[in-house]
Amino acid sequence: MHQFAHYEHLAVLFDYPRRDYPTWVQTIYDLLAGKYVLAAAHVAAFAEALPTEGGAFTPEALDEVQEIFTRSFDVQSITTLGVGYVMFGDDYKRGEVLVNLNRELREVGIDCGTELPDHLPTVLRLITR
Repeated sequence: MHQFAHYEHLAVLFDYPRRDYPTWVQTIYDLLAGKYVLAAAHVAAFAEALPTEGGAFTPEALDEVQEIFTRSFDVQSITTLGVGYVMFGDDYKRGEVLVNLNRELREVGIDCGTELPDHLPTVLRLITR
């Protein structure tokens, strides 16, 4: 396994939640449990707090978690998942970061979808390539 492959799994923690999100959280716990006990304990506590039914979100729970995600990461600049924004704010240097990341992402075949190239999950996936 590539030495940074685990970042692909960690990226899912910061993706917009889907119904199977709790399953991914369990996968991440399993990856961490052997070597990173403290981190695994935090992921386990997070998993226990998720409103799941049969290892997945109910439609109502999914709506609630997606709303919390949006309020937490998309509305408040202090908790943005835009790595370039965290580093440079609205400075022109962020623009340079976005252009360069976009080039790097295209070269390795990663599609940003509707997110900017400096979106944390996208950057984590880039690290794996």
